[in-house]
Amino acid sequence: MKLVFLIYIASILDDINRVFFTAGILTLACGIFSIILYYGSKFEHNEEFANIAIKGMKIFIPISIITGSIAILTPSKQTAYLMAGAYIGNQVATSEFVNNRLEKIIEIIDLNLDKQIKELQGFKK
Repeated sequence: MKLVFLIYIASILDDINRVFFTAGILTLACGIFSIILYYGSKFEHNEEFANIAIKGMKIFIPISIITGSIAILTPSKQTAYLMAGAYIGNQVATSEFVNNRLEKIIEIIDLNLDKQIKELQGFKK
């Protein structure tokens, strides 16, 4: 069930990334607008708009940094599939069941190789 959930999350990662990227751009635009409003109100000596602009800067600029960081750190769909494949490959490689089977297969191959070598040595003589 974990693998199914992982595949589902990987399939929507590109959409999640677009949402965070769009939210980051919009909040950054609001933060820039707040900065412009702040300096415009300081120029006209309007403290009410300056206080509103300061509140806007305190809200929108950190949110834009957070959402932008999430958008940057969110892996793409292909990267998520590669990570899932590497994880599953690691689980298979370290599995006790697989290691036991591989040891038996290697032993069978070694026995057959020894048998073939003995036959070839007998054929040479």
